[in-house]
Amino acid sequence: MPKDLESLIKDVAHADRLPEAALRALVPHAAALTVRLKAVARRRMEGEWLYPEEENLLFYGLFVLAAARAHDFWPTWIELLTCSDDGLDGLFGDGAAMSIRDITLGLVAEDVVAVAELAAGLEVSAEARAGLVAALARLTCEGRYSRRRFVALIDALAALEGTDDDDRCKWCVEEAIVLGGVSERRALLEQLWTTSAFSIWRDVDKQEALERLGEAAADPTDMARFDEVGVAAPVDPSDGLRWLKAIERHADPADFVDALSWREREWLASFLRNDAGPEDAMNFERLDGLFHALVLGPEIVMPSEYLREIWGEGPVFEDGNQAHKVMTLLQRHWNAIAQRNVANLTPKMWMEAHDDAPPGRHWAMGFSVGVAMRTQAWQGVSSDEGAYMALQSILDLVADSIEPWDRTELLDMLAEQVAYLANFWLEQRTPRQPIRSQKVGRNEPCPCGSGKKWKKCCGAGPPPILH
Repeated sequence: MPKDLESLIKDVAHADRLPEAALRALVPHAAALTVRLKAVARRRMEGEWLYPEEENLLFYGLFVLAAARAHDFWPTWIELLTCSDDGLDGLFGDGAAMSIRDITLGLVAEDVVAVAELAAGLEVSAEARAGLVAALARLTCEGRYSRRRFVALIDALAALEGTDDDDRCKWCVEEAIVLGGVSERRALLEQLWTTSAFSIWRDVDKQEALERLGEAAADPTDMARFDEVGVAAPVDPSDGLRWLKAIERHADPADFVDALSWREREWLASFLRNDAGPEDAMNFERLDGLFHALVLGPEIVMPSEYLREIWGEGPVFEDGNQAHKVMTLLQRHWNAIAQRNVANLTPKMWMEAHDDAPPGRHWAMGFSVGVAMRTQAWQGVSSDEGAYMALQSILDLVADSIEPWDRTELLDMLAEQVAYLANFWLEQRTPRQPIRSQKVGRNEPCPCGSGKKWKKCCGAGPPPILH
């Protein structure tokens, strides 16, 4: 039996996994959904906090509108890209660039120039720019945008400085040249490969890119290459969510046991970095490091104590509902770490890219705060060389001075080291069985192993002493 609009919206808003059926059923309701999403987007742009259910609706609803070619939403989409403090990275998570690319292709009608203008400026995040440039590459090859202007945009982006992530900008320029078949910028392409952004590229990777460039230049209007890598306006809402389907398909089932969904995690991370909150509040990565140290460590630490470490002076909640939501998500994240530990599963740490710190530093800083809260108890690792080395390797990640290859090696071993510490402290907390006396008959062999009867050995005189 078909569901009504409100029931479908509820299904999507409360989904903890990709709700493909509900999304398809919403496409015929695109006009009504457009009105609803405009109101939600407006609240987000005005700085009002959206709850995870509202963020879920906006996130999934945008793919429905893109599949329905709801061009009426286009002005709001452009404004949303430029007005959001997080550049929509908080809304789309790890799939920001791909999501923005496909939604743009689905919503844009004739206003292709606006896509180029946004991509060229500093008003959007690095991930949003990458998505816009990839979309523009397809629009150019479809004949909807001037090739001359597209090449000029590539040149401008190659020289662009002051972006949130200069390496990300270089990657999107490389992709634009190859996908767009811009063979006249092969020299620029090879120059980009000499920068640190492509330090891990092998000769075979570069050769493959040159082959793709040659094929695209031979027939720029062949859209097959775009379709193969998913650079296309979605026909079905889930078309633009292939990245999310891949994450869910390969995820450990244990990750869904009381763990935060990626949407809840992004929402909590946004709350922690909110400008209206305490200036010294932890980000989510530090929080994750802190919780691992406290959950797996030697002593119980109560919320009244560790909450002060998370946000210092205290959080600023808009109302009681928001306070309840934040505290509930914090408790669930704590419980998920504890459940993985009890089930003897590999610890799962959350790492993010930061402009102000090398990989893993924020996580290790949070872990070190947890250790410092029980310094004396943590000194117990000195009794076990493996536990001592595990703790030291984690704390080494806090330093800025370690070489990149040393940091990579420490990060590769991080889960193993955290698991070692968890097992060490679990053993320390496991009650030892007391030594109990065993009644020995006077004529039975003495338990000391002398071979004599007990009455002639350890039981010979008062008081009985076991050798």
